[in-house]
Amino acid sequence: VEFQTALGQTLDLITTHEGAKDLSKYQLPV
Repeated sequence: VEFQTALGQTLDLITTHEGAKDLSKYQLPV
């Protein structure tokens, strides 16, 4: 849970500063 929270915060930070268009680089394969 802690890891998922940290990951969520990191992705949110990336989305905020880099933009959603770059988020695909950081998404893990499902």
